[in-house]
Amino acid sequence: MTTSLLQYTAENNSAAVIAIQTDLTLENCIKRGMPIQNYITQNGKQDVVKFLSSLILLQAQFFNTKQTFNQIQAVVCAGDLIERYSTETFEDFLMMFKLARQAQFDKVWRLDSEVLFGWMQNYLELKYEKIEELERKRKSTQNDILAKTNLSPESKKQLDEFHKAFTERHKKKKKESEPSPINHHQIFIEKLPELCKRLSDAELSVEIDKAKNAKLFDAVKIYEKELNDRKTK
Repeated sequence: MTTSLLQYTAENNSAAVIAIQTDLTLENCIKRGMPIQNYITQNGKQDVVKFLSSLILLQAQFFNTKQTFNQIQAVVCAGDLIERYSTETFEDFLMMFKLARQAQFDKVWRLDSEVLFGWMQNYLELKYEKIEELERKRKSTQNDILAKTNLSPESKKQLDEFHKAFTERHKKKKKESEPSPINHHQIFIEKLPELCKRLSDAELSVEIDKAKNAKLFDAVKIYEKELNDRKTK
Protein backbone atom coordinates (compact mmCIF):
# COMPACT_ATOMS: atom_id res chain seq x y z
CA MET A 1 0.00 0.00 0.00
CA THR A 2 2.87 2.38 0.77
CA THR A 3 4.23 2.21 -2.79
CA SER A 4 0.84 2.99 -4.32
CA LEU A 5 0.30 5.89 -1.92
CA LEU A 6 3.62 7.48 -2.87
CA GLN A 7 2.87 6.96 -6.56
CA TYR A 8 -0.66 8.39 -6.38
CA THR A 9 0.35 11.53 -4.49
CA ALA A 10 3.36 12.09 -6.76
CA GLU A 11 0.99 11.96 -9.74
CA ASN A 12 -1.55 14.15 -7.91
CA ASN A 13 -4.12 11.41 -8.50
CA SER A 14 -6.78 12.69 -6.12
CA ALA A 15 -9.38 10.07 -7.09
CA ALA A 16 -7.00 7.21 -6.24
CA VAL A 17 -6.04 8.74 -2.88
CA ILE A 18 -9.68 9.35 -1.93
CA ALA A 19 -10.50 5.77 -2.92
CA ILE A 20 -7.85 4.51 -0.49
CA GLN A 21 -9.18 6.81 2.24
CA THR A 22 -12.73 5.58 1.73
CA ASP A 23 -11.89 2.11 3.03
CA LEU A 24 -9.90 3.36 6.01
CA THR A 25 -11.26 3.09 9.56
CA LEU A 26 -9.62 3.74 12.90
CA GLU A 27 -9.48 0.02 13.55
CA ASN A 28 -7.67 -0.95 10.36
CA CYS A 29 -5.32 2.05 10.75
CA ILE A 30 -4.30 0.50 14.07
CA LYS A 31 -3.92 -3.01 12.71
CA ARG A 32 -1.95 -2.26 9.56
CA GLY A 33 0.67 0.10 8.23
CA MET A 34 4.37 0.61 8.85
CA PRO A 35 5.68 3.41 11.11
CA ILE A 36 7.07 6.24 8.99
CA GLN A 37 10.43 6.08 10.78
CA ASN A 38 10.84 2.48 9.54
CA TYR A 39 10.22 3.56 5.96
CA ILE A 40 12.71 6.43 6.32
CA THR A 41 15.34 4.01 7.65
CA GLN A 42 14.86 1.73 4.64
CA ASN A 43 14.33 4.28 1.86
CA GLY A 44 15.34 7.74 3.07
CA LYS A 45 13.31 10.82 3.97
CA GLN A 46 12.88 12.48 0.56
CA ASP A 47 10.01 10.29 -0.68
CA VAL A 48 8.18 10.65 2.62
CA VAL A 49 8.38 14.46 2.58
CA LYS A 50 7.25 14.47 -1.06
CA PHE A 51 4.34 12.16 -0.20
CA LEU A 52 3.09 14.19 2.74
CA SER A 53 3.56 17.63 1.13
CA SER A 54 1.68 16.43 -1.96
CA LEU A 55 -1.05 15.05 0.29
CA ILE A 56 -1.30 18.38 2.15
CA LEU A 57 -1.71 20.33 -1.11
CA LEU A 58 -4.19 17.77 -2.43
CA GLN A 59 -6.36 17.81 0.69
CA ALA A 60 -6.23 21.63 0.88
CA GLN A 61 -8.37 21.69 -2.26
CA PHE A 62 -11.32 20.34 -0.26
CA PHE A 63 -11.46 23.29 2.15
CA ASN A 64 -12.88 26.63 1.07
CA THR A 65 -10.51 28.94 2.95
CA LYS A 66 -8.77 32.16 1.97
CA GLN A 67 -5.57 31.18 3.77
CA THR A 68 -3.97 27.93 2.65
CA PHE A 69 -0.61 26.36 1.80
CA ASN A 70 1.83 27.21 -0.94
CA GLN A 71 4.42 24.67 -2.09
CA ILE A 72 7.18 25.78 0.29
CA GLN A 73 4.89 25.89 3.31
CA ALA A 74 3.58 22.40 2.51
CA VAL A 75 7.13 21.00 2.36
CA VAL A 76 8.13 22.66 5.65
CA CYS A 77 4.96 21.48 7.35
CA ALA A 78 5.45 17.94 6.00
CA GLY A 79 8.97 17.84 7.44
CA ASP A 80 7.77 19.07 10.82
CA LEU A 81 4.89 16.57 10.93
CA ILE A 82 7.20 13.70 10.03
CA GLU A 83 9.68 14.76 12.71
CA ARG A 84 6.94 14.93 15.34
CA TYR A 85 4.92 11.89 14.32
CA SER A 86 7.52 9.48 12.93
CA THR A 87 6.04 6.58 14.91
CA GLU A 88 2.69 6.93 13.14
CA THR A 89 1.87 5.51 9.69
CA PHE A 90 0.94 6.77 6.23
CA GLU A 91 -2.57 5.48 6.94
CA ASP A 92 -2.77 7.68 10.04
CA PHE A 93 -2.24 10.84 8.00
CA LEU A 94 -4.81 9.71 5.41
CA MET A 95 -7.33 8.96 8.16
CA MET A 96 -6.65 12.31 9.83
CA PHE A 97 -7.47 14.18 6.60
CA LYS A 98 -10.54 12.01 6.03
CA LEU A 99 -11.94 12.89 9.47
CA ALA A 100 -11.12 16.58 8.92
CA ARG A 101 -13.08 16.57 5.65
CA GLN A 102 -15.98 14.97 7.50
CA ALA A 103 -15.99 17.89 9.97
CA GLN A 104 -14.93 15.69 12.90
CA PHE A 105 -12.62 18.44 14.18
CA ASP A 106 -13.01 22.20 14.67
CA LYS A 107 -14.57 24.34 11.94
CA VAL A 108 -11.92 25.35 9.40
CA TRP A 109 -11.42 29.11 8.90
CA ARG A 110 -7.86 28.86 7.67
CA LEU A 111 -5.46 26.09 6.69
CA ASP A 112 -1.88 26.24 7.95
CA SER A 113 0.63 24.21 9.94
CA GLU A 114 -0.91 25.01 13.32
CA VAL A 115 -4.29 23.72 12.12
CA LEU A 116 -2.75 20.47 10.84
CA PHE A 117 -0.91 19.86 14.11
CA GLY A 118 -4.19 20.40 15.94
CA TRP A 119 -5.95 17.93 13.64
CA MET A 120 -3.25 15.33 14.25
CA GLN A 121 -3.55 15.77 18.00
CA ASN A 122 -7.33 15.29 17.78
CA TYR A 123 -6.88 12.27 15.52
CA LEU A 124 -4.39 10.60 17.89
CA GLU A 125 -6.76 11.09 20.80
CA LEU A 126 -9.42 9.20 18.84
CA LYS A 127 -6.88 6.58 17.77
CA TYR A 128 -5.66 5.81 21.28
CA GLU A 129 -9.19 5.77 22.65
CA LYS A 130 -9.91 3.14 19.99
CA ILE A 131 -6.79 1.18 20.97
CA GLU A 132 -7.93 1.14 24.59
CA GLU A 133 -11.43 0.09 23.52
CA LEU A 134 -10.05 -2.80 21.43
CA GLU A 135 -7.77 -3.84 24.30
CA ARG A 136 -10.72 -3.85 26.74
CA LYS A 137 -12.70 -6.05 24.35
CA ARG A 138 -9.75 -8.37 23.84
CA LYS A 139 -9.12 -8.59 27.56
CA SER A 140 -12.81 -9.26 28.24
CA THR A 141 -12.84 -12.05 25.68
CA GLN A 142 -9.63 -13.48 27.11
CA ASN A 143 -11.04 -13.35 30.63
CA ASP A 144 -14.02 -15.36 29.46
CA ILE A 145 -11.61 -17.95 28.09
CA LEU A 146 -9.41 -17.89 31.18
CA ALA A 147 -12.41 -18.45 33.41
CA LYS A 148 -12.85 -21.81 31.70
CA THR A 149 -9.18 -22.83 32.03
CA ASN A 150 -7.07 -24.03 34.92
CA LEU A 151 -4.48 -21.22 35.03
CA SER A 152 -2.80 -20.73 38.38
CA PRO A 153 -3.46 -17.51 40.33
CA GLU A 154 0.16 -16.47 39.66
CA SER A 155 -0.29 -16.85 35.88
CA LYS A 156 -3.49 -14.81 35.95
CA LYS A 157 -1.68 -12.12 37.97
CA GLN A 158 1.10 -11.94 35.38
CA LEU A 159 -1.45 -11.55 32.58
CA ASP A 160 -3.18 -8.71 34.43
CA GLU A 161 0.16 -6.95 34.90
CA PHE A 162 0.89 -7.31 31.18
CA HIS A 163 -2.46 -5.72 30.23
CA LYS A 164 -1.89 -2.88 32.68
CA ALA A 165 1.57 -2.18 31.24
CA PHE A 166 0.13 -2.22 27.69
CA THR A 167 -2.49 0.39 28.58
CA GLU A 168 0.04 2.60 30.37
CA ARG A 169 2.39 2.54 27.37
CA HIS A 170 -0.35 3.82 25.06
CA LYS A 171 -1.42 6.50 27.53
CA LYS A 172 2.19 7.71 27.74
CA LYS A 173 2.54 7.70 23.95
CA LYS A 174 -0.70 9.67 23.60
CA LYS A 175 0.57 12.30 26.04
CA GLU A 176 3.95 12.57 24.27
CA SER A 177 2.20 13.05 20.92
CA GLU A 178 0.64 16.36 21.91
CA PRO A 179 2.37 19.07 19.86
CA SER A 180 3.33 22.57 20.94
CA PRO A 181 1.96 25.13 18.46
CA ILE A 182 4.27 27.76 19.99
CA ASN A 183 7.40 25.70 19.38
CA HIS A 184 6.19 24.84 15.89
CA HIS A 185 5.69 28.52 15.04
CA GLN A 186 9.16 29.34 16.32
CA ILE A 187 10.66 26.66 14.06
CA PHE A 188 8.74 28.07 11.08
CA ILE A 189 9.97 31.62 11.80
CA GLU A 190 13.57 30.40 12.07
CA LYS A 191 13.36 28.72 8.66
CA LEU A 192 11.37 31.47 6.96
CA PRO A 193 14.24 33.87 5.97
CA GLU A 194 15.88 31.18 3.87
CA LEU A 195 12.62 29.78 2.49
CA CYS A 196 11.19 33.10 1.36
CA LYS A 197 14.22 33.63 -0.89
CA ARG A 198 12.63 31.03 -3.17
CA LEU A 199 9.46 33.08 -3.60
CA SER A 200 8.92 35.59 -6.40
CA ASP A 201 8.17 39.23 -5.59
CA ALA A 202 4.50 38.63 -6.37
CA GLU A 203 4.39 35.57 -4.10
CA LEU A 204 6.06 37.54 -1.32
CA SER A 205 3.38 40.23 -1.58
CA VAL A 206 0.66 37.59 -1.32
CA GLU A 207 2.33 36.01 1.74
CA ILE A 208 2.63 39.44 3.39
CA ASP A 209 -1.12 39.98 3.04
CA LYS A 210 -1.85 36.49 4.41
CA ALA A 211 0.47 37.02 7.37
CA LYS A 212 -1.12 40.40 8.16
CA ASN A 213 -4.63 38.88 8.07
CA ALA A 214 -3.47 36.11 10.40
CA LYS A 215 -1.74 38.69 12.67
CA LEU A 216 1.62 36.91 12.20
CA PHE A 217 3.58 40.15 12.38
CA ASP A 218 6.96 38.44 12.94
CA ALA A 219 6.47 36.69 9.58
CA VAL A 220 5.40 40.00 7.98
CA LYS A 221 8.72 41.59 9.00
CA ILE A 222 10.70 38.74 7.45
CA TYR A 223 8.74 38.87 4.17
CA GLU A 224 9.05 42.67 3.98
CA LYS A 225 12.78 42.56 4.75
CA GLU A 226 13.36 40.10 1.91
CA LEU A 227 11.36 42.31 -0.47
CA ASN A 228 13.20 45.47 0.60
CA ASP A 229 16.59 43.76 0.32
CA ARG A 230 15.81 42.84 -3.27
CA LYS A 231 14.87 46.43 -4.08
CA THR A 232 18.08 47.83 -2.64
CA LYS A 233 20.12 45.32 -4.65
